Amino acid sequence: MSSPPGEAPPEPSRPEDDDAAAKHEPDVDYELTKVIEEFRVIRADLSARIDDEIARTRELKRALNQAERRIGSIYESKTWAAGKALRRLARPLSPPGEVEPVSPSLALEETPGSVFVEASPPADPHPLWTDYQAEIAHPLEPGDAGTVFMVSTTSFGEGRGDLFVATGLGRYLRRRRFSVGYLRQGHWYQEEHDARWVVAMMPAFRPSRSIPGPKVIGWARNEFMNWLTHPELDRFDAILCSSAAVAAELERHFAGPVHVLPIGVDLELFLPDGGATRHRVGVVSTVNQWGRERDVYRALRSMPIDFPLRIHGQSAGLPLELARYDQGPVHFFELPKVYSGAHVVLDDFNRTTVAWGAVNSRVFEAIAAGALPVTNSNRGLDSLGLADVPTYNAAEDLNPLVDQLLDDPEGTAALVEKLGAVVRERHSFDRRAADLAALLSGLAV
Repeated sequence: MSSPPGEAPPEPSRPEDDDAAAKHEPDVDYELTKVIEEFRVIRADLSARIDDEIARTRELKRALNQAERRIGSIYESKTWAAGKALRRLARPLSPPGEVEPVSPSLALEETPGSVFVEASPPADPHPLWTDYQAEIAHPLEPGDAGTVFMVSTTSFGEGRGDLFVATGLGRYLRRRRFSVGYLRQGHWYQEEHDARWVVAMMPAFRPSRSIPGPKVIGWARNEFMNWLTHPELDRFDAILCSSAAVAAELERHFAGPVHVLPIGVDLELFLPDGGATRHRVGVVSTVNQWGRERDVYRALRSMPIDFPLRIHGQSAGLPLELARYDQGPVHFFELPKVYSGAHVVLDDFNRTTVAWGAVNSRVFEAIAAGALPVTNSNRGLDSLGLADVPTYNAAEDLNPLVDQLLDDPEGTAALVEKLGAVVRERHSFDRRAADLAALLSGLAV
């Protein structure tokens, strides 16, 4: 065969070249086979190690679960209750004028409901204070639509966020002909009830110890790592999550139904005027300071403060530069007046929730009360229709942003009204109750 024009004819193959190639091929095959076998050994070793770690993790979780059951039985025992009563009797009285400090464990959680609440009745309570007291005291009535919220406490004086969320939602669930009850920790597994659904507000709840019959639903509002590593996660019938990011991660660990149910707000409690005509002034913060400096306080002290500022909440470790703005704690049922008395409410995602986009209830409450929240992350806001909530990234950006908002009262008011329409339409406890009622009814008993 002739070569194409302009190309040299190919050189004929030489026998010695073919022999060399033939001699080299077995060496290549041997080396490849050797590498493949080495990888197979490594893969088998890693698989064995993974299996061992999984088995070890399961054993540790079983041991943890057994320990928690033993601890729970101690807490629920009559001996423990008697010991607590004796300690209270033996506790010395505080000197006149001295207030006993409140334990951090009794503070309202940062997400949701991030305000410090005194362990005492509100000094100037909202008119709904008595309604909430009646709600928590309302017995669970027999019926087909019975729901029990498992909460940390049934005392509003302890300021626990799960209780405020549960009772706020429960008030509206009751209006949808649901019978609603509340059991505090220590009574979760002791009291008999004929509810169809149990809603666990804390990851400390163990479905295996619950009375048989009701569907058990967990609500992951915070403590997300504790929910993700829950030793009895597979025993829940469904999981509710306060953000889409949490739901996506839980779906990787939980085979049952996972639904997004964000925190909401009681629009009868948080009103633009707080129940009275008030003049809005400056900025307020209700972010707790438990020793670790919060982003919002680091940002506030990084630049000159040229606006009226009030700080309410736990102030352990509050920077000295901000001490003069500290107004002390307020009760949850005084918050509507606090928020409706300010133009801007400072919010702060804490370090354990910011990555999950779990928006604080403070954001909803401030907007409902007619104030504009400013927070340190935009995660989770867009999915709630609240992407326009002002946020800051660098610490030095906060104070200029607040100045800008206060210098434009008409623009700020217009933004609050826009956000308020979203909150009223999508994030009321009435809306959450409708969503929860549908979810519960969809779980066959």
